[in-house]
Amino acid sequence: MSKVAKPLMIQNYLKKDIVYFLGEKDIDTTELDQECPAQFQGINRLERGRNFKSNIDLAYPENKHALITNPDIAHNEWGMYSSVLGRKLLFSH
Repeated sequence: MSKVAKPLMIQNYLKKDIVYFLGEKDIDTTELDQECPAQFQGINRLERGRNFKSNIDLAYPENKHALITNPDIAHNEWGMYSSVLGRKLLFSH
């Protein structure tokens, strides 16, 4: 593994065309870590994903990342990527 300086890694990450694709129904908490540090991130995966993106935007407003939600899907990768929106993101973004 090459040793790249942390600031360079961050800058490379921020320049990438990244989409955080979240399911709006991904609100189940039964299988999530519920310890204090995890709760600080958010109460469910949807909230954690939104909080992550908000923190990226706050710390690095020049980032090129996007957050898109799918209103009909919970925590289901097949549902996310086979949905009309998922296919559009995969094949035309």
